[in-house]
Amino acid sequence: MLDKSQSIFIAVSLFLITLQVGINHLQLRNKSKEEVERINAERKAWVKRHPYLTMLLIFLPMPVAIFLENILTGKTDERNVSYSSESKEIEYK
Repeated sequence: MLDKSQSIFIAVSLFLITLQVGINHLQLRNKSKEEVERINAERKAWVKRHPYLTMLLIFLPMPVAIFLENILTGKTDERNVSYSSESKEIEYK
């Protein structure tokens, strides 16, 4: 028999799977058959282009997946953003 922690894990897993299926269903609601096929084809193409990121997104929570993807690929934010209070002043002409 299953103990309490295993039962909770299975229940949460089933809830998250149901939630994901529901969200996907809501996204495709009120779409024609051609639009649904196009969206599914675009998803499949994206998954084929990004297999490692897809696995991270499936098995890890989103923030952890983004953090690991940045560490593993060595990507850094190349934007030069200054948050100083001087640059926040906006002049309207």
